[in-house]
Amino acid sequence: MISYFQRLLPMFLCLWSMMIGMASAGQTLQLFGQSPKEVRFMGFKNQKVICGEGTKKDLKLPVTNVTAMQFDPPLKVYINLRVGGRMENVFLEGFKSGTFLVKTPQGERKFSATEIISIDHSFSSDIFTQDAGQNVTVISQGEVVDLKTAIQPGSSYVLHFHDEKVLTSVRSGNYAQRLAHDSRRPVRLYRINVANSTDPVALQFGIVSVPQLWFYDASGALKAKIINRMAEEDIDAAFKKIR
Repeated sequence: MISYFQRLLPMFLCLWSMMIGMASAGQTLQLFGQSPKEVRFMGFKNQKVICGEGTKKDLKLPVTNVTAMQFDPPLKVYINLRVGGRMENVFLEGFKSGTFLVKTPQGERKFSATEIISIDHSFSSDIFTQDAGQNVTVISQGEVVDLKTAIQPGSSYVLHFHDEKVLTSVRSGNYAQRLAHDSRRPVRLYRINVANSTDPVALQFGIVSVPQLWFYDASGALKAKIINRMAEEDIDAAFKKIR
C-alpha cells in the first residue's frame, strides 16, 4: 500500500528541482583565476564586456580577461558583425574560450569575439514606437513644450527625455512603454527628444543629461523623477506612485 508520503514525494521532488533551477538562474561571469559572479550584462563593444546599470560607472572588462559567461534564461540581443551585418532578436546563451554562443532561428551558432563589433539588448523585446495606440507620443524634437496643454487631468503621464544615441535611454524607454501599455489605468508616455543641453526644451526643464523619466499622476502632480540610473525596480516603483 502506497503511503501518504510516497504519494507526495514526486511533488516535493518537482518543487525542489524548480527551486534549484531558480537559484541557478541569472547572468554569471567568470574572470581568469576567479569564481563565477552574478552580474548584469549590458553589452559588448570595443572588445570589452560591459556590466552594470547602463551608466558611466559600468564595468568594462577586456574580453581577453573573461573565462566564461552564462545566461539563464538566454538573453535576447542584437549583434553587429564585422562581416554579415546586423543580427536582430537572437538569443545569447553564453561565452566560453573566446567564443559567444548564440541561438538563432536557424539553430545554434558560435562567433569569436573578434568577429563581433557590438552586442546590445533592451529591457523588452518591443521596439520603441511613436504609435499613440501604444501609449507613446513624441511631443518635442527639441522645441519648447506647453506642458499645461499636454498633461490633462484624468490620465497619468510619463515624460521621457530621450536621446536615441544613448543605449540606456532606449532601454528605459522600451521598459516604460511596456509598463504603460500593460497598466490597468491610463498612462500616456510622452517622448521628448533632446540632442544636447542647449536645446530649447532642455533649457526649459533644466535637462543637462539624459535619459530622464518624470512621472505625473492623474491630478497632474509630479510624483517622481528618475535621472540617469535606470534600474527596472526604480521604474517599477515610480509607476506605482502614479497608478
